[in-house]
Amino acid sequence: KTAYEIGVRLVGSEMCIRDSHVIQVIHEVGPWHLGMDTACKDFCDMAGWTYQQVATQSSYNAAGMTKDISDSMAAKPDVLVTTMPGDGIIDILKEANASVPYLVINHAFNDTLVLKEIPDYKGGFTGEIPEISGATVADGVARELVKQGRKSGVIAIGNPVPGHEFVGRRANGMRDAVAKVNAEAGAEFTVEEFDDKSIDLAAAVPIYKSYFRRHGDNLGGFASLGNYPATAILQAMGELDIPANKFPIATIDTAPASNQAVLDGYILFIYDNQYYAQAAIPVAQAWHCLLYTSDAADDTPCVDLGGRRI
Repeated sequence: KTAYEIGVRLVGSEMCIRDSHVIQVIHEVGPWHLGMDTACKDFCDMAGWTYQQVATQSSYNAAGMTKDISDSMAAKPDVLVTTMPGDGIIDILKEANASVPYLVINHAFNDTLVLKEIPDYKGGFTGEIPEISGATVADGVARELVKQGRKSGVIAIGNPVPGHEFVGRRANGMRDAVAKVNAEAGAEFTVEEFDDKSIDLAAAVPIYKSYFRRHGDNLGGFASLGNYPATAILQAMGELDIPANKFPIATIDTAPASNQAVLDGYILFIYDNQYYAQAAIPVAQAWHCLLYTSDAADDTPCVDLGGRRI
């Protein structure tokens, strides 16, 4: 279903909350833009809302994200959607929660921190559980190695942003999955996480070329934390003339290079968030909340759940 098709059913009543303005603040310019932008626009067009997206950061930066959210708040939107709350932007999120009628954080990242620091948080969360996405990817790599007759070797995890809590949770899921496969298969795979600098592709490719040479036949495969490591791995393999299927690779997040690599046999699979749904669900959620906490709900049967009418 598209956001438009979902919205026709949700908003096909006279109780529609018209004339609302939605701003979506994207933490980082990337391949997810088109799906997320299209979904928000689809729903807003259907609901009679106005919409704009703010995306100024080439890579995640707390100060830049704070400025983008602050500038967006100055436009006095009815709904503010952000894609990645982090420790460095909790103060601006507190301000947004106090001033924007409905705030939605379009990611599960740091949801516990947000709820701890903002007890009266009015919005919601959508997004992946990073331990599960990480475990799924590493489990696939480890089981493919077992299928090939391997019982030992290094499963590499290149980290583009060491210390990043959300990405770290993905990596933790990867370690747990490899340990589980080791126990089940009597294997002795090791996990090696390293700073791969892959936000800068030019810096990352030499790191991966060196990694391939250093580990040689002891290298098992790669559990990629996202599209940046995957793109760097693939370019390094191309420059070293490493053939497809030489090393099992699985990755989180789609990107053009990764998509093509699946077709070409270099990548086993991609664990991907549905970007369109990730953006459609928050605005639908906001519409529902604004409807049932507004005057439009006065004549509608509802129950009171601590101030929120359902």
